[in-house]
Amino acid sequence: MCWIFRRHTREQSAERQIEQLKASLAFVELEPEWGAEQIFRRGADSMAAGDSKSAATYFYKAATEGYAPAQHYIGWCFEVGRGVESSQSEAVKWYRLAAEQGFAYAQCLLAICYHKGRGVGKNYELAAGWYAAAAMQGVARAQYELAGLYAEGKGVETSVEESVRWYIAAARQGHKMSRELLKSFKVEY
Repeated sequence: MCWIFRRHTREQSAERQIEQLKASLAFVELEPEWGAEQIFRRGADSMAAGDSKSAATYFYKAATEGYAPAQHYIGWCFEVGRGVESSQSEAVKWYRLAAEQGFAYAQCLLAICYHKGRGVGKNYELAAGWYAAAAMQGVARAQYELAGLYAEGKGVETSVEESVRWYIAAARQGHKMSRELLKSFKVEY
């Protein structure tokens, strides 16, 4: 009973946050000729200046226009509670929208959500699929995590060869944990 109440309260909180973001659009400077990319850049500038509330507002506006990097960043804002209250389910929603457009970092973060059960139920098969999509685009963290799934046989068939292949790919990009793991097994990369 308590879990259902907390979940319902979090969902109401996320809905309230979306309404607040929509309302705050009236208070940010948007030039009529700006496209989603310019709006997103304004959000990135706001975040760099330490104004996470304005940043989230700009990211939200650009995200609702379908701009994948903004969808990724508003998802991250919801995940970590930056400029908005934390909402894992909202984070997953925005990560999925960006991931479906092929945005590699959102694919990796969506995979982490499925892998760890953040905002969604744990699902190793979906995690592996999203990690693979990001790994093939060169995201070292996704390569490392996919290697681990292959090593453990979670969501994919156990495969030492695939595991080593992805650890090597991540290590070649400087992924520290992959390098240390390969070094401990005396695997050259």
